[in-house]
Amino acid sequence: MTDETVPKPETLAVQALGWEDRETGAVVPPVHLSTTFARDAETYETPDGRTYIRAEGWSQEHAEAVIQALEGGGAAMVFGSGIAACTAPLHGLKQGDRVAMLRTIYHGILRFAEVFLADWGIGVDYFDSGDLEGLARAVRPGETRIVWVETPANPTWAVTDIAAAAEIAHKAGAMLAVDSTAATPVLTRPLELGADLVCHSATKFLNGHSDVIAGAVVTKEDDEFWQRMQMHRRVAGPLLGSFEAYLLVRGMRCGYAGNRRTPSPSPDSWKHTQASNASIIPDSRAIPGTKRQAARCEAASGACCRSWCRVGATKPSAP
Repeated sequence: MTDETVPKPETLAVQALGWEDRETGAVVPPVHLSTTFARDAETYETPDGRTYIRAEGWSQEHAEAVIQALEGGGAAMVFGSGIAACTAPLHGLKQGDRVAMLRTIYHGILRFAEVFLADWGIGVDYFDSGDLEGLARAVRPGETRIVWVETPANPTWAVTDIAAAAEIAHKAGAMLAVDSTAATPVLTRPLELGADLVCHSATKFLNGHSDVIAGAVVTKEDDEFWQRMQMHRRVAGPLLGSFEAYLLVRGMRCGYAGNRRTPSPSPDSWKHTQASNASIIPDSRAIPGTKRQAARCEAASGACCRSWCRVGATKPSAP
């Protein structure tokens, strides 16, 4: 297809990749709740090779296909929570590996590293957001397997230059994993900037309706490390439920409309963003669900389906 015929990300999202039921023409997919699948009596084969929902389920695969397309990745996995998704790469590490990790990121990741990684024989070296020299000092060539960045970082909204971090990580033989929960693929596509993995707490902006707990990881390459992560999900079982997968797709359908109506950055944060060569992010004072955010929210002039705009949005007029 030519560039003119390739659907834009907004189209891919709102149409959920253009899924359509061949028999009925329905454009909203059903929820596939079956946990197991019928086998052929003679060959013991299953339709499409599915055996058990913990390994592969249609509703989960549809959600994965949508987020994979939006991030421009090679493969994707959905999980039962954001913390399950964002710790999945850490479960793929082996004894003796090391992680270079931001000091200021979502507290659950820091807590996981503190409680478990040392006991597993995995070292952690910390650096500050935006401190590329500190990152260069934190990585250990031949030992550091993952550089972990969250940008914009929770809760400070601090920005780290993804492309520069990727260059440092790859020079040391490490992968760059980016938690892009706050930005979503609407504002940042880390894989295009050099990241190897991108994760989301889909509970937040990716779903956007405050009614799903979910997580997702997208990889640039379906390589050996990714297959190890897949085995972790298969044997440990942190899979997303079918109904939650359906709701997540529903949320991603209006992701572009919702995320582009979030508050514009302040002059100071915009200067910082430009200096970091990063994507535009919301102002650090625009905390979801607060009155201060509502006062700044450009969506306050109309009804909005996104949960973080609900404080400032006016109620739709009665029919």
